[in-house]
Amino acid sequence: MRRVITLIAYWLCHDKKLLYLTAILVVLGGLVRIVHFGVSVWVFNIAFVPYFVMRALFYYKNRKRPWTPAERHRCIVLAVLFTVVALNCFTAYRVEFVMLILLMIDYLFVVGKNAD
Repeated sequence: MRRVITLIAYWLCHDKKLLYLTAILVVLGGLVRIVHFGVSVWVFNIAFVPYFVMRALFYYKNRKRPWTPAERHRCIVLAVLFTVVALNCFTAYRVEFVMLILLMIDYLFVVGKNAD
């Protein structure tokens, strides 16, 4: 079991794979929405948990290292996305589309960082 968790954590350490996993979970939440709307809201919000955990661990492990501008922008995207998900969980407003846009912006930062 410990080896499986280590393999999953290693696989998720790559930014693109983490974003792909989040996108797959978001699509799963969309498919659940067809069947039951109330459950799909929670599935949609839970889809972002691996993304939040891995990005928070990255910033915690690298807190003493100076950030590049792309990492600084990704941290801002993470904070805004966390705020939007929290407000969505408490039904302050429903803006799933904004969460998807923020996920796409983060993906563009990843692709731009790898192109340099």
